[in-house]
Amino acid sequence: MARIAMLGSGFIGRFYANSIQGQRSKDKIVSIYARKDTNAKKFAEDYGCEHYTSNMEEAVAHPDVDVVCIALPNNVHEEAVMLCCKHKKAVVTTKPLGLNGEDDLLFL
Repeated sequence: MARIAMLGSGFIGRFYANSIQGQRSKDKIVSIYARKDTNAKKFAEDYGCEHYTSNMEEAVAHPDVDVVCIALPNNVHEEAVMLCCKHKKAVVTTKPLGLNGEDDLLFL
């Protein structure tokens, strides 16, 4: 079982959570980060997460987290990925870090 930190509590975060905990049912979201505490708390209640926060690094660094799922706007992906590297956490994301051919791309 993978223990996951979800970064983002909006549509994409809930889409991932529904798949992870609803369809797959082998992994568990143990930490949620949202920009607003109220959104993080609501997500935590809806998905049975024990830990919620509005501090991204706190969610990534949580000792129970094995994998971080990034469900954030593109402009926040680099910050999130760099925190995962800093705390030696595996990371999953589906959006590119660069929006056009001129952006620096980070390949992991």
